[in-house]
Amino acid sequence: MRDRGQGQAFLRVLRRGLSGGPGVPGHEGLGRRNQDRASAQGDRGRRQEGTAEPARPLLHHPQGTEEEVGRVHPGAGEGAGPGRGVQRRPARRRGPAPVPGRVPRIRRQGQGTARRRGHGGNRPHADGRLTDPAHRRPRRCSRSDSPARALPSLHRPGDLVQQLITDTRQLEDVVGYFRTQDAFAFDVETTGEYRGVPAVNEVVWISLATNGHTAVIPMGHPNGHNLLRKATRRKNKRTGEWDHIAAQWEEPPPQLRPSVVFDALEELLYSDRLKVAHNAPFDLLSVAKYYKGTYPPPPYGDTIVAAWMVNENRPIGLKPLDKERWNLVYDLEDVGKCIEKHAFGTVADYSYMDAASTWLQWLDLRSRVTAEGLEDMWALEMDVLACVLHMGSGGVPVDIKALEQLRMALRERMTECEADVYRAAGKVFNIGSAPQKQVILYEEQGLRPRKRTPKGAPSTDAEALEPYKGRNAVVDAILAYQDVSKILSTYVEGYLGNPEDDKPTQIFDGRIYPILKQYGTVTGRFSSSKPNVQNWPRADTEWGKAIRDLIDPLDGFVLLVADYAQIEQRILAHFAGKGALWQGFWDGVDAHTATAAAVFGVAPEDVTKQMRQVAKAIAFAINYGAGPQKVADMSHTTLRRAKQILREHEKQFPEVYAYKRQLLRTVRSRRPEPYLRTLLGRKRRLPDLLSHDHGRRGKAERQVVNSHIQGSNADMTKLALVRLHKGLLPGMQILLTVHDEIAAMCPAEIAEEGAKVLHNAMAGPEMQLLSVPVTTDVKICNRWSEAK
Repeated sequence: MRDRGQGQAFLRVLRRGLSGGPGVPGHEGLGRRNQDRASAQGDRGRRQEGTAEPARPLLHHPQGTEEEVGRVHPGAGEGAGPGRGVQRRPARRRGPAPVPGRVPRIRRQGQGTARRRGHGGNRPHADGRLTDPAHRRPRRCSRSDSPARALPSLHRPGDLVQQLITDTRQLEDVVGYFRTQDAFAFDVETTGEYRGVPAVNEVVWISLATNGHTAVIPMGHPNGHNLLRKATRRKNKRTGEWDHIAAQWEEPPPQLRPSVVFDALEELLYSDRLKVAHNAPFDLLSVAKYYKGTYPPPPYGDTIVAAWMVNENRPIGLKPLDKERWNLVYDLEDVGKCIEKHAFGTVADYSYMDAASTWLQWLDLRSRVTAEGLEDMWALEMDVLACVLHMGSGGVPVDIKALEQLRMALRERMTECEADVYRAAGKVFNIGSAPQKQVILYEEQGLRPRKRTPKGAPSTDAEALEPYKGRNAVVDAILAYQDVSKILSTYVEGYLGNPEDDKPTQIFDGRIYPILKQYGTVTGRFSSSKPNVQNWPRADTEWGKAIRDLIDPLDGFVLLVADYAQIEQRILAHFAGKGALWQGFWDGVDAHTATAAAVFGVAPEDVTKQMRQVAKAIAFAINYGAGPQKVADMSHTTLRRAKQILREHEKQFPEVYAYKRQLLRTVRSRRPEPYLRTLLGRKRRLPDLLSHDHGRRGKAERQVVNSHIQGSNADMTKLALVRLHKGLLPGMQILLTVHDEIAAMCPAEIAEEGAKVLHNAMAGPEMQLLSVPVTTDVKICNRWSEAK
């Protein structure tokens, strides 16, 4: 019954959201069957009397006449916009008419409509028209939990009218209609070796959707109908060898050039209409290169961000959202991963559904964001999206020569570290083999495993070996080798590329263009990829400095780098209230020094480096839910001593532990799903607090304080980023944000003014949101590594 309800809900949304309704010119009541039926009957009566006006096609077709294309449905009316009328098929034909550019209707999972083997996509007629996909034979597709039920035909009045755009007149009509709407969704399909990098990919398809209409625009798809379904291999009976047979395609239909399409779309994309996309930065930045790098202006609506805000624990990809919300599956072949491997008609189907589905999701999610009480956070996230576009369009300049030199130095260092490992172990073994390392460490060295792999074997990664650092020569040598290996493979060769390992370069025109995901974590922090800049080593470490030293500002520019001073401890003090930690910030004492002084009973000036390290381990335990063993490992002490230290800490800072207990009680008591709100009101849902599984419940309990503090930290960093973006001086560019650190590039002659702008954005009077002071220190430098 649940699946049936989902299907019915999808039908309601389809008619209400995609058909023209009140407020859409010429579409009053268009989705109501009884009015359509009455209108059709009335028209038939008028035709019999000879008074009906002759119908005309809404869009010109260069090769088909009106009789060939079909007539406009009498319910469409004047002013319906391009493609709003539903095309009537000639009476002599069975099934839907071969309307040019008609994209097939959607299907639900279990309702397969695949082509016969060797016949995929919309097959063109001799006159260039595309065969209607309704004539295809059904094929087998994945099963659904519910029996297959037909969705409403999208060819009926009141349903979404879709169109394939292949000439300039159609394009002009579509742009004209979309400009009458307040909002629209769009999606691009890209090709090229770096199809996932907006700065260098090639846009081949763009699709648009809004109230009552969806348009699909191809711009150079290389394939027509596929004669041979896909590349395969066949055994040669004569030679006994395997012959590789490539896919074969017919010529594709005529298509518009990208320059023509983007010239026509400029007045729409760069208007004040709301632009909706799923993962909007990718689509917006992909089209920006066709407008000299200038990305479309706000307002924006990003359905992936909306889905993440509504429930950060669920999959937020477009396809999973469609499956979860409406039990709708339309991409069984992963078309979007490599569109040039698919037939023209197949990609047209896919591109159409991406835009239509995005528009449907937008209509659904915007009301759910409001229902969750997240309007203010939504406004902030859309401002953050503008910052992401700013950072993504400019990229991050890197010193390629220094990167090459670092690669050579690291390879030499790896050889030395490998020799150190063999020397410490007293034998040569395969250092890349986890089983052999397990024998060396846990059998020959007699170490106790602190962590296990998913298959139950003792782990040999850095986290598992860290507790033995400084206590075992083999462990120290292996950790050193692993550090160098990770820096070389992840950052150096990850950026430069390595043909031997099939690693593509991530540097284009002397810059990296990391994909920043404002929705990438459940706590609200950024994540990134291609390359990942959020997992850089700490700035105060050797390798952290080495990586940051590669960021090279342009000639005549300097770097401005700032991060919040102990911001998570300040947020903890704010939530815990008045006490020793809170007072320490007002007295200007370093938080870790104050903690060490209280726990060890010494004056702040007498705190040693080891004592401060213990204090940092305690802070980690509180903020991340770690236990005594983790504190012992981090502070290089015994488990017994770690427990004593934690008991003493609770005596000295009782308000911190009271805050933790109260927060857990409050969150757990909320129904139907436990949740908390961060400093600025972001919602973090923790349903496993009610789980009967002890492991899942314990993990959720540890996440409560972490989500509260780290999520509030993310709120403040995003707000600072927005403030900086709005206050940028001419020539300034935001490069990156790495957790609570922000780096910008600024013309050298206005460096001091730029530093003041950055400081005010992060710690100005409007950013004093805590009950303790918020401070930051801005560094002006030539290399990022100089900031620490």
